[in-house]
Amino acid sequence: MTPSAAFGLFLHAWLLAVAVLVTWRLLTGQISLDGLFTTHQGRFSPERMQLFFVTAGALVAYAAHALQTRSLDGIPDLAVLLAASNGIYLGGKMFRH
Repeated sequence: MTPSAAFGLFLHAWLLAVAVLVTWRLLTGQISLDGLFTTHQGRFSPERMQLFFVTAGALVAYAAHALQTRSLDGIPDLAVLLAASNGIYLGGKMFRH
């Protein structure tokens, strides 16, 4: 086994372990999701919700693309989508305060 293949195996195992740990802590309540979609005043924030779902969707799209192409090359329009999503979030913060 080459050093790069060994490192690849280690990296996959480490990322899987981190995913399992985060999932476990979310399920047991050690990581709290309270306030994920609300402001400090407790009001619902559509900007936070769209930012969360666009970011999660971009992660899934990037992972699927990387697995399909066996390359970590980026998806060109993904950066624009994430920048626009963050702009909407920041714009919402500016106009709420």
